[in-house]
Amino acid sequence: MIFDDFQETYLNLTLKTVRMLKWVQTFCADVKYLLKVDGDVYFNMKKLVNFLESLDELSAKHLIAGHVYNSIKADTNYNSKWYTPPSVYQGRLPSFVAGFFYVLGSTSRSRLFDEVFKTAPFHLEDVFLTGFVRNSTDLKTVNIIDIRVFWTYADRYKPSCFLNNYVAVHPVPAYKLACWAQFSKSNFRCSRWPIISYC
Repeated sequence: MIFDDFQETYLNLTLKTVRMLKWVQTFCADVKYLLKVDGDVYFNMKKLVNFLESLDELSAKHLIAGHVYNSIKADTNYNSKWYTPPSVYQGRLPSFVAGFFYVLGSTSRSRLFDEVFKTAPFHLEDVFLTGFVRNSTDLKTVNIIDIRVFWTYADRYKPSCFLNNYVAVHPVPAYKLACWAQFSKSNFRCSRWPIISYC
């Protein structure tokens, strides 16, 4: 567990992400991949490894992969946690990878870290790093199609669907993660119907 000297707040996520990159570049720069994953995400390590093993060497090194958002407008709803004041930014955000789950290859990670201090700070860490900072390079994003953002609809699907078929699912509360873990070695098959919640 790594502790740093700043307050744990949503608006400090950009700082936290930069510090994550700095730590990796300082202490384990030769690691092939960096996976950034939030605590409320279910992810299937076997499917993730299968995806990574399907990449050629160059693609692996330049990887910025996850759930890609394109052509999203800056949020002008003052009550939203993603609110962006018009004085900070207006219009459509650059293409970016959602911050709840993304993978960075060794070269992309290094190049992003080289650019972070040359890029104007932005309060949404995923937009900042995989959007604005990435835009100052020739790096591209890769959409992992087997990532599901179900929000409130996750309760309507069998856990075996998530456990067997998806790389990642977000958001998943802790109690549901614990419940789904009970099915990790089960022989349940994921069928489309009936839609049932076991957890």
